[in-house]
Amino acid sequence: MRLRSPVALEITSNDPVLPGNATVVAYLAPIGCTDAYDGAVTPDIATPAEFPVGATTDVTVTCTDAAGNTDSDVVQVTVATFTDTDGDGVGDDTDTDDDGDGVLDVDDAFPLQFAASADL
Repeated sequence: MRLRSPVALEITSNDPVLPGNATVVAYLAPIGCTDAYDGAVTPDIATPAEFPVGATTDVTVTCTDAAGNTDSDVVQVTVATFTDTDGDGVGDDTDTDDDGDGVLDVDDAFPLQFAASADL
């Protein structure tokens, strides 16, 4: 039996990622198994209830043919966090004031430096 699995996936998010996330679904979709006698065999993909932030989760994929022969592999899903320059718990991707100096990034000449907001 031959098991086809992709390389590791990294998603950037400040929240746990669910297995139904479009990126996760697209990543797992090409996984498949082929057996010389049974042809295509549907893989059993053991996803967790969620992929936690800041961690790499092993996802076990197992294929079993009609004769009971199995092949398995582990694929990894990592959920990395966004940068949070000012430590306010809001990632810079959605924070309107990345450095927490009270000046909105769109008006801040130095949006990642707390001590400076204007070019003098």
